[in-house]
Amino acid sequence: MKILLGIQPTWRLHIGNYFGALKKGLEMQNSFTDEDDIVQFMIANHHANNNDDWWVFYETLKNLWCTEVDYQPYESLELFYQLAHTTMVADLARLPQYATKEKTLHMLSYPLLMTADIILSDCDGVIVGDDQESHMHFYREIARRNGYKEAITIKSDTPRIMSIKDPSKKMSKSLWDEHCIYLDDSLEQLTEKIMKAPTTPEGIENLKSISRLYGFQYNETKNKESKEWLIKAICNYIYALK
Repeated sequence: MKILLGIQPTWRLHIGNYFGALKKGLEMQNSFTDEDDIVQFMIANHHANNNDDWWVFYETLKNLWCTEVDYQPYESLELFYQLAHTTMVADLARLPQYATKEKTLHMLSYPLLMTADIILSDCDGVIVGDDQESHMHFYREIARRNGYKEAITIKSDTPRIMSIKDPSKKMSKSLWDEHCIYLDDSLEQLTEKIMKAPTTPEGIENLKSISRLYGFQYNETKNKESKEWLIKAICNYIYALK
């Protein structure tokens, strides 16, 4: 069995990246007993805006104990171009990524390049976050139309993680650093982000959701103490990863 997990090497990894997909990949990797069963952690460098951090990102994944780490092959671009001949622009424009983000050619064509990655990998399953479900449906439609093997979707058990600064939005590097809890945040950075996190009803729910990832229950009647415990829990968890 071969499982694919594609990761865009943009800036740094935050807890949404880790719990949303990477953790699932590591769990599956560590559960395999047959040497032919692998999880391929693919650095999707053709999807990235900045290519300077590829090597740093490779080391980041290796430090998290990812075994099979590869870069995106150039053949993905060739297959992408071939598939583009029979893919309608309207089908791509209907996908939510294009509808909710910047209207660039990259955002329009991104699901087709993702499709080429999956087809070329000849994998049996693909680990994705919950916001990639529509892209997987699109991939299977293209694969079926062109006679390629169809891989299953494997989703993380973790619900969507929201911004620590604005819990109405998904945690995303595109919102800038103050919205994300990064795996390599310093204690000072982590403390500032957690202590400044809003304690509105929506903010409390987000803090509770994040706290559950680290195995404890957030007490909204003791916000200061609960935030301090969350900081300690995140530090202990990240230390254990290393």
